[in-house]
Amino acid sequence: YDLPIQRGGWTPANFSRGFAGELSAAEALRKSLNVPAILVAEGTGLDRCIRAIESAGVRFQTDAARRGGLGVVVGAVEVRLLDLTNAYATLGRGGIFRELSLFTDQRGEERRVLSADACAAVSDILSCRNRRPHGMESRPADQIPWFCWKTGTSSGRRDAWAVGHNGRFAAGVWVGDFSGKGRVQYLGFDAAEPLLADLLSMPTLAASADPAKPASIAVSRPLPRPVEATPGLRITSPARGAEFLSIRGAAIITPQCTATGFVHWFLDGVLVESVAGLRLFPGPHELRCVGAGGAVDGVRFTVR
Repeated sequence: YDLPIQRGGWTPANFSRGFAGELSAAEALRKSLNVPAILVAEGTGLDRCIRAIESAGVRFQTDAARRGGLGVVVGAVEVRLLDLTNAYATLGRGGIFRELSLFTDQRGEERRVLSADACAAVSDILSCRNRRPHGMESRPADQIPWFCWKTGTSSGRRDAWAVGHNGRFAAGVWVGDFSGKGRVQYLGFDAAEPLLADLLSMPTLAASADPAKPASIAVSRPLPRPVEATPGLRITSPARGAEFLSIRGAAIITPQCTATGFVHWFLDGVLVESVAGLRLFPGPHELRCVGAGGAVDGVRFTVR
């Protein structure tokens, strides 16, 4: 599910600022949708997610869970490009992790950390056979060697990333300013992806053949449906019992609900014509939403 949610006063959004509704896990991953990843982390447990990511090669700081919360799975904490690239090498080896080394004759101990079926499925989802690499839109498909990849853009467009593997090599590309200054051009899709695609298409690095199609994975323990996806009208923001801090005497909020059509909003019993950027003064408040057919939902929250 990709829909508006709120967790502890945090209302995560996508890069596009829109929501896709119900879709497959493959589509959510290819489109870099944040809410589905957050719901997966919430449903399986954040500690378990962090352990899986670290087992593949990404080394977080010890307080990553405290600082990033569920946002860890959508890039809320720092990682090193070398570690992230090694995690994609783990993916390319079918779930076998190997410690980083600088010389080819220093081969560390290997251990399985992810299932081969899961790695094959993710690699196929993110492969160039299911989407065309940016910068290669006009090239015939049979002239693009197989590889899989993912891009990312840090907050403030300070870093553009692209990381992937082709079964032979894993590679990571970073585009940015060493001063940490952001630029509008630093977008993973535009700045880093074409470089990675060119790199993994070089004759000396390119894959010679496509891997076998992955086996289907049966869902044995499906994640619970998020409460925001349950039928009926529901206010998704602000959350019940939420607390907001006033700045210069007031707090600014924009309520959201699950209704797709026109609704009426009442703040402290008074009809509100528009809820975009509500200015609220310190104290307790009640917000109610009335939809078609008389459906009603209400929340109480506080501004301090």
